Amino acid sequence: ALLLFPVAFAGLAYALREDAFPKVTMITELLRPGARRLLDIVNHILMLGVGSFFAYAGVSATIRSFNSGVASEILHWPRYLFWAPGATALVLFSLYAALRLIRLIRTPAPSGDL
Repeated sequence: ALLLFPVAFAGLAYALREDAFPKVTMITELLRPGARRLLDIVNHILMLGVGSFFAYAGVSATIRSFNSGVASEILHWPRYLFWAPGATALVLFSLYAALRLIRLIRTPAPSGDL
């Protein structure tokens, strides 16, 4: 169960790259391409904000557990070894979300209207 945390977060950047997150497209398909693009930008800003918050929390927890030197109660390994993979995955997700947001902002809307 301890390794489910890093494994779950390790797939975030891959799911973003493959566009594999669940979407509800019933309403967005009715929008014009410019409005759909604006909604995608807002969605990416939210993903970047949430991902950055969790990345900060994960890195902070990794640093605190490294400085404290505590070990896990079950395996007696240093706790930072459990936090580091999840924190790394969240940082990578945040970086990739930022790059996707920049690419989305720089790419014009398909029909040119916004």
